[in-house]
Amino acid sequence: MQSITISTIQNIIEKSQLAYPNTGDSAVIKGSEINIDDIFTTSSEERVLEETIAALSKEELAELAAIMWLGRGAGGETAADFDGLVNDALGQYKDSFADYISSKTPLADYLKNGLIKLGWNG
Repeated sequence: MQSITISTIQNIIEKSQLAYPNTGDSAVIKGSEINIDDIFTTSSEERVLEETIAALSKEELAELAAIMWLGRGAGGETAADFDGLVNDALGQYKDSFADYISSKTPLADYLKNGLIKLGWNG
């Protein structure tokens, strides 16, 4: 990682845990339980997370996205793929990229797992 610091990532993990607390409840919601007002309401914790991520530079966002993708593990990526993931993120960058990252409810887990894959264990 050349742009984003471990302390910045830790800060984002903490803010993500506040914005999207793991309650242990199922993520499946019955249609009858949906409150339309809740769908369009952003908590203060979510706003703080969004603002924190939006304040990052393009390069920091790309590295954060790469760590997130690495931690998600959907593509079987390893630490050796990190630079390629950063380049992919830079290629996909647009103004809404921070929103894309901050909207991931398991963001804290993704980032923790990504850091572990990169050899950082706390």
